Amino acid sequence: MDELDSSNYKDGKTAKIAFLQKLISLVNVGNGVALEVSPTKIVSGLEPLNTNILLRTFGKLAIDKSIDHNALIQHCLAGKGIDEFQRGKSGEDVVHEQAAAEASTQDNDATLIPSDEDTNEVAAMKSTKVIIPDTIMEQLKACNEDIEQTREMISKIVSKPKCSDKLLSKPPFRFIHDLLMGIGKATEFDLGMIFR
Repeated sequence: MDELDSSNYKDGKTAKIAFLQKLISLVNVGNGVALEVSPTKIVSGLEPLNTNILLRTFGKLAIDKSIDHNALIQHCLAGKGIDEFQRGKSGEDVVHEQAAAEASTQDNDATLIPSDEDTNEVAAMKSTKVIIPDTIMEQLKACNEDIEQTREMISKIVSKPKCSDKLLSKPPFRFIHDLLMGIGKATEFDLGMIFR
């Protein structure tokens, strides 16, 4: 099967998952940090936030000229791990990036303290018998910000397929595939080496 042609994936859930596993491996190694993303959940249309992060991270890798893309692909094809890939950066740069990633993760785990206005809104919702848990409100806010960040990042690289709210809020496999192929073509990141 030709993995570069999205029309070859019409009903093949297994083939879609295999494609996404290769992509996730490529992104994780190139990024130097494993993303929390599941190919089965992407194919099922779940976890659009993580899918958007995957798309954004791939876009950043594709435009990063300090990374030897061919070496990255060969590294992934050889089945080597994240820590083994040399990114063309000094050891100090890698340490700083890892510390920043850990700090970012800790910031995301921090408990948000609602403002008086938020408390009043929640109280008003509760009094009308509509209860929306705080975690859902936070996820909705993060989702909207995440979609905008993805659209901004990707639209700097490609114009098609268009990153609409509908597609980014629940990215279908064909959209993800076509977007990756477009980014690869625009940045001369030869994805034909890893997707055959």
